[in-house]
Amino acid sequence: MISTKLKDQFIRFAVVGGICTVVNYIIFISVTELTPIHYLVAATLGFLAGVITGFYINKKWTFSKDDENKFYFLKYFLVYSFSLAVNLIILEYLVENYEMPKLIAQTIATGTTVFSNFFGSKVLVFKA
Repeated sequence: MISTKLKDQFIRFAVVGGICTVVNYIIFISVTELTPIHYLVAATLGFLAGVITGFYINKKWTFSKDDENKFYFLKYFLVYSFSLAVNLIILEYLVENYEMPKLIAQTIATGTTVFSNFFGSKVLVFKA
């Protein structure tokens, strides 16, 4: 049986993830449509903006951490760096091998890391 605390944290994490995905996609779409910057660089920029946004909201709201542990962000960044690597591999694979539209490929790539991000944040970063 899944605890109420775990369910509540996952729901909050999903809400924060939605906000971060919007931030990520606004940057990804803006950069790919308005500049000659390569789509993988655009994906990285969007991802980083989403990670920074998500860190502060998840720390305070999802996992209720008010202390000033300086290692939270470093650990959070490391968890999400793994996700970024997976995301970029999937994104490039889908775009280059299947000629999938970049936004659709980015959506699929982003969706693949939801659970690893949640449990990485919960267990490794905030220990909540």
